[in-house]
Amino acid sequence: MPRKKKRRDQYGEELSPRIVRQMSQSLDQSPKRALARDVQRSLMDYRWTHSLSQQQLAERLGVKQPQVARLESGLINPNFDTLLRISERLGIEFTLEVRPAGLTVRHTRGD
Repeated sequence: MPRKKKRRDQYGEELSPRIVRQMSQSLDQSPKRALARDVQRSLMDYRWTHSLSQQQLAERLGVKQPQVARLESGLINPNFDTLLRISERLGIEFTLEVRPAGLTVRHTRGD
């Protein structure tokens, strides 16, 4: 019986099936995950541009490192309090747009 090829990350480290599953789920492009993806990108960009570890970012946000990891996974939608905390402590702006599926916005405030 042939052996299964083990999946590895870009550094050659073996990835667990759970991590591979989470990574594939984070690629889900459904509208329900749009907020999670935006937060994921914003936090990862912030962390990269400020050369921070997840632990250091957690300290700036006043949360524990596993919460930062969950947010960066793109698998969970943050609640409103979490969005406010990120915005206030890191200066990241989020714009939420809520509308029925398929409806296109034609006018916004300030037009």
